Amino acid sequence: MRAHRVAAVLAVTAVACTGGTGAATPDADEEIPKIVLSQDSPGFVEEADISPEVPDGTNLSDLTFDLFDGGTGTVADYAGTPLVVNFFASWCPPCVREMPEFQEVFETLDGQVAFLGLSQDQSAQDALDLVGTTGVTYDVGWDLDLEVYKATGSIAMPTTAFVSPTGELLDTFAGVLDTESLAERIEQALGVTARS
Repeated sequence: MRAHRVAAVLAVTAVACTGGTGAATPDADEEIPKIVLSQDSPGFVEEADISPEVPDGTNLSDLTFDLFDGGTGTVADYAGTPLVVNFFASWCPPCVREMPEFQEVFETLDGQVAFLGLSQDQSAQDALDLVGTTGVTYDVGWDLDLEVYKATGSIAMPTTAFVSPTGELLDTFAGVLDTESLAERIEQALGVTARS
């Protein structure tokens, strides 16, 4: 099992996937816990270990997500290219903060790595408004049933998964990433160095 440490002084607020939170609900019988990692939240922890419990080498290729135009995408659509998958939502302040940083790294990598943002908003319009506000131009979709999120073993927002060109889950990080830490994780997990 991989151990991931969340950076110091992150606040942790538990959020359940119920209608009142703005988070997606896969079905009425199943509740997927989420922890929103935010410096804006009351209280904080010095360090937290919220490592996803997913075996190394889990293949995500067959997983699907919704496109905002009504179609369906799969992780396999990115075969042959390293992939960064970032789970976001408009109700998650740290997700909103890091999205412009992801856009900056995406532009720097100039096609060497594909980026996919997967929204967990209940409203497609909320997600699209956020994408427009943050200036994101990389691919985005909707993980309303949490298929991809669950497959990565995620329990926190924001979470970012690093996927090999063959669809293999290589690493997952829970917490906020800025341009420098995202570039470092891409180099470590995917072997691609961002140009300065």
